[in-house]
Amino acid sequence: MQPTGLIALLYVPVGGWVTVGLLTAVMGQGHRWRQSLIASWLTLCIVLSEPVWSIPRGWFQAPFERRLRVVSLNCNVGNQAAAREVIKLRPDLVLFQETVSKPVAQEVARELWADTGAVAATAECSIIADGNLRVLAADPAAAFVLCEWTTRAGESCLVASVRLAPPATRLDLWNDAARQEHADRCRNRAQVIEHLLKLIAKHHKAHQLVLIGGDFNTVPKDRTLLNALSSQAELQFRDSFSLGGVGWGDTVLNDFPFQRFDQIWLTQKGSIPGVRCAAVGTANSDHRLALCDIGR
Repeated sequence: MQPTGLIALLYVPVGGWVTVGLLTAVMGQGHRWRQSLIASWLTLCIVLSEPVWSIPRGWFQAPFERRLRVVSLNCNVGNQAAAREVIKLRPDLVLFQETVSKPVAQEVARELWADTGAVAATAECSIIADGNLRVLAADPAAAFVLCEWTTRAGESCLVASVRLAPPATRLDLWNDAARQEHADRCRNRAQVIEHLLKLIAKHHKAHQLVLIGGDFNTVPKDRTLLNALSSQAELQFRDSFSLGGVGWGDTVLNDFPFQRFDQIWLTQKGSIPGVRCAAVGTANSDHRLALCDIGR
């Protein structure tokens, strides 16, 4: 049911709850009852914990021909060294949050693509890409920028970089004020996504691929977020990591990743092609970056 006032409970990794549950089950009375509890907790882990299926998926995923490489990175309050870490990955599209300045973004674009790079920058979010970018909407207050991206191959896409409201830090959830603060953050994130999707709905029919990526500051299974992403019936966004994530996908915090706040959602006319996603550790950000390869 996910009451928004108790959203902080979702920030605890499934593995954390399972560990506590297993320890409690082991200490339970009665052999049969103990076995049932252990089986129930293990089933919960298998069903809900992403690493249980994303790590083995990396062992068996068949190779595919890459069409586009997308990277999303929180630059840790404009850290230039963090932004430059995307260069070694040779992406086609980069989504920055807590972005570097426009001159620095332009410098990164030049190093990646020479004269074919483009930059769309706001105070909070930026997009750099190989090809042409046309800004359709930019809302620094709501922390997103939406662009029409025409690749060098001539493909037309809609792309958005977002940074949603950070989670409340209060954990005294027995307090009405704490629950209200968490609920207000959930409501704000939903409003931003719903506003962004209304803008996308005006333009999406002319584009083959639509992509929203960035620092969502909540978990992908946040029901408020999922409801907002489905607010436009004609747009069927899918979480790219659920489609093709491999390895340990959590992105926050970089040194101790326990949740996947950095996400890339996409929708495409017809079936979505092969997708491979991963979280890549950084040296200069407090987030790992989200990497998504889209096949042909």
